[in-house]
Amino acid sequence: MRRARATLIAILLVGMAVTATAGDMVLTRNGELYRVAPTDEGLVVNHRFTDGTADEYLIPQTSGVAATSLQVGVDELTGAIFVAWQQGSGHETSIELAWLADQWWQGPISVAGRDGTAVENPQLVLDRVVDVIDNDGEPVEVATTFLHLVWWSYVDTRDDGSAYLASVRLNAGGSLEIDEFQPIALSDLLPYGVGCEGIDNAEGLAHPMVFNDPQSGAPHIFAADFTNCLFQILKVDYEVVEDWVGD
Repeated sequence: MRRARATLIAILLVGMAVTATAGDMVLTRNGELYRVAPTDEGLVVNHRFTDGTADEYLIPQTSGVAATSLQVGVDELTGAIFVAWQQGSGHETSIELAWLADQWWQGPISVAGRDGTAVENPQLVLDRVVDVIDNDGEPVEVATTFLHLVWWSYVDTRDDGSAYLASVRLNAGGSLEIDEFQPIALSDLLPYGVGCEGIDNAEGLAHPMVFNDPQSGAPHIFAADFTNCLFQILKVDYEVVEDWVGD
């Protein structure tokens, strides 16, 4: 028999309108609302059900943290919750990530920064990919969920920096396969453009966005490329890789 998994393989240039991302709150398709906010005890995710009742989940080791750019996402299949935020400022920043899966918090862990490089403005989305493969003559659906996280990183000034993307698979329980966290720079992906320096609004442009296209459902990234003085809208694409498994 055969088994298969979906893997991230390409970032494609596309042209389309940009839509907003959820930020510090997200509404699921069944009407449940999740919101992350700072409290005296630390960062807390509030989960409001459709009947008006609510639960709160305190993220461990977040008491007193200077958290900005809070982001929350939910895997609706497993109920796993993912929270990302910017911690600190300037060259002392880091991008932190924590997730609640199988009733256990994992993290926070620093996934970018803490190396003298400034990192800021994280955004995340979750995307579930379903493919149909031939398994000994029978069609079989293979589904994989990814967390896509983007942020801006720079050494000297924002206009010498780049947007970064990391895409990580979730396992069957909703937890991240965090060993697969391998960020890639999104600058210089276009084959043309003109150089530009001293952009007045560099701070405002250093906000990459990741979002699901409302028509296709596919994840897309909007980011500035200061090297070529261009804006990029990039589509995340996938491929099914099949592995033979013996009896």
